Amino acid sequence: MPHTCRGGSTLGCLVIFLLIGAGMYVGYKFALAQWDYEGMKEELTEIARYWVMQDHPDPEVIKQEIIRKAERHNVYLEKEDIEIQQMQGGMLIIDVSWVTPIVFPGGYVYERFFSIHKQIKRY
Repeated sequence: MPHTCRGGSTLGCLVIFLLIGAGMYVGYKFALAQWDYEGMKEELTEIARYWVMQDHPDPEVIKQEIIRKAERHNVYLEKEDIEIQQMQGGMLIIDVSWVTPIVFPGGYVYERFFSIHKQIKRY
């Protein structure tokens, strides 16, 4: 039986696999950044719940703790990235924002902005 295939379907299949692989790679890179963001949200909730129960917490100490715990989640913060407000009635507000660079092959860097706002009231 003569073989009459020219390889067109093989090339098309290869292109589809490359596109699927590229899409999975991009999704993976974004998922890593999102995973770090979600972990940081949980850490910030725990920190806020702890410090709202303390009498007259020092904002600088809270910032240091946030920075230290953020590094566990591959989030590298500066003190300027954190805002802490102590309101009347036992309200503690913490705002944290940062930019995570997502590096792709070929030197392309996508900068993803993240922000977390936690508002906890003392009961």
